[in-house]
Amino acid sequence: MLKLVAFAAMAVLYGQPVTSMPDGFEDILVKDINHPMDILFLPDGELLIATKTGKINILLDPDSGPDSEMIEALNIGDKVCTKNEQGICGVALHPEFGITNRWIYVYYTFAKYGKTCETGLVNGPINRLSRFLLPESLLMDRNSEQVLLKNAPVHLA
Repeated sequence: MLKLVAFAAMAVLYGQPVTSMPDGFEDILVKDINHPMDILFLPDGELLIATKTGKINILLDPDSGPDSEMIEALNIGDKVCTKNEQGICGVALHPEFGITNRWIYVYYTFAKYGKTCETGLVNGPINRLSRFLLPESLLMDRNSEQVLLKNAPVHLA
C-alpha cells in the first residue's frame, strides 16, 4: 500500500505513469498498513504513518523492511469520521520539531456530534486542525491535543 504512494510521487515528479522502479531504487514492502493517508519521516529516521481510521503509527527502523517494529503512537479513532475522504487527512511536523519543540499537526474529520458522520447534515462532522505533543517515548497523549482550527466545512461528496 505504501508502494502506491511512492509510485504516485514518482508520477508527479516525472510527469508520466511509472511502471517500474528507477535505477538505484529497490521495490520492497516496508509494512502492510491498512488505509495509510499520510507519511512523513521524523528527524531520527522513524517513519510516521497516519491512517484513515484515526491511528498514527511509527515504524522505528523503516530500513528493516517488513521486520521493522511498529508502535501505535496515537489512536483518536473514536472521534474520527472515516466515510469517503474523511479520516486523518494529513500530518505535519512543526518547522522546529526536535530543536525547540516536539509538536505534530494533525488535520482530521472530527465527529463533532458523536458518530454522526453524514455530510450535509446540520449536526454532521467538521474538519479540525490540532497540535499534539510527540514525546521522545513516541507515545502521544491524546489529552495533549490543542485544537487550532475547528468547524472547517467537510466537502459534500
